[in-house]
Amino acid sequence: MKVDGPKIATLTGLAVGDALGMPFEMEPANSKLLLGWDGWFKDGETNPFTKGLKPGQWTDDTKMAKALTESLVENGTYCPGDAAKRYLAWYDSNDLRGIGTTTAKALSRLQTGLPWTQSGVSGSEGNGTAMRAAPIGVAFWRNIQAAAEMARIDAAITHKSEMAEQGSVAIAVGVALLIEGRHAKEDFLLKVLEWIPKGTMYSRILTAHHKSKLGAHRKDKNDRSFIEVLAQLGAGGHVIQTVPAAFCAFVGSTSYQDAVELAIRCGGDTDTTAAITGALAGTHYGIEQVARYADTVEAGEELRKLEVALLAAVPPVGRKA
Repeated sequence: MKVDGPKIATLTGLAVGDALGMPFEMEPANSKLLLGWDGWFKDGETNPFTKGLKPGQWTDDTKMAKALTESLVENGTYCPGDAAKRYLAWYDSNDLRGIGTTTAKALSRLQTGLPWTQSGVSGSEGNGTAMRAAPIGVAFWRNIQAAAEMARIDAAITHKSEMAEQGSVAIAVGVALLIEGRHAKEDFLLKVLEWIPKGTMYSRILTAHHKSKLGAHRKDKNDRSFIEVLAQLGAGGHVIQTVPAAFCAFVGSTSYQDAVELAIRCGGDTDTTAAITGALAGTHYGIEQVARYADTVEAGEELRKLEVALLAAVPPVGRKA
């Protein structure tokens, strides 16, 4: 794959993490499949959630993130009505690839004609919002306040809860901060927390900040103790598990490959945890470290063109503190 454009690889990194994690969705960390994994793309044939998917194919995480990116690029800003229309077009395509129950319910409401302001499922705290939020951080990295506000609005299209909205905000803000590049990786989560109100999400991200130091100081990459730490944070589909685990895997990593493999080897909702981790790691470590996967991952060249276009799509604006 020819590498052009800026260093960041947010969308490509997300898709690679998604595709690598796809075959192991809901496997426990100690499963034979994960323990024997060689770190490369596998098909989803042995998994009931991903049966029929081939090596390198991604799931609903990338489907929605790609739809959102296309909306941001074509509109030059975030338009919730257009984003919702694109999510609905994906839903109508029947190529749903493991769509979550809450997202399916919300999109079915859009299908009946409800406006996007009424489609979100109240009280839902799944990770289906955080998994797609990274492109908002790319688009609005110069205005982190706008990134936070747009991420909160986008979350409500499918999930109406404080936790789901905070998860999206954390990821969008995190990506924006990484592009801004003003903070060391070890202090990164403390800056993210400035945008999250104190409460459950705040405390769990703070725990991820502390635990990530165990990963950063690993002497042996085959030591599974940090993977056990990630599994203890929780790797299920609840947003207060997925977002902190993804943050911890990224901050505790030494490379893009290390980050996504850590996210997958802790088991659970592997495609989503690795998709979010991959977006963060792709943004930070850059396309050079993601490129080895990009020729194999589904639509790799298209995704790369999209993320390059996205970085240039939203006009520069002053950063709000």
